Amino acid sequence: MEYPEEYKTMEGSLSPTNYLKRSDNNQTILLSFPHNKKLFRYSENGEQIEQIDLPPSRIFDYQLRAADRIINFNSIMAGEKGSIKTPDNHYFNSRHEDEKSVYIGTWMKIGEGGIEKTRFTHMMIYNKKE
Repeated sequence: MEYPEEYKTMEGSLSPTNYLKRSDNNQTILLSFPHNKKLFRYSENGEQIEQIDLPPSRIFDYQLRAADRIINFNSIMAGEKGSIKTPDNHYFNSRHEDEKSVYIGTWMKIGEGGIEKTRFTHMMIYNKKE
């Protein structure tokens, strides 16, 4: 599976986060890249069964943000670490499902400061029939 265009077209570095999320229900595999607003269901054989478009969220920010340039190891080793910042994107932390709903747990950084004041999570619940 290739990265979606939303990720491949970014001109700067992304925050090192696990953007691809996987879950399974012992019958199918559910994959997602949160910033393309889609879930993909695959069979155990790797055949794509369905694509689920995610509705807008009032809280989760689907906008993918990158640094203003590529940040490489040489930049970090040259002492630029203090001036290098990659934006904190919202991302999916976990996904579960039952017969009628898909549950997505998220992590978001809102504002500046330490992790205890700026990290938030919420649960998105999507009804499969709607």
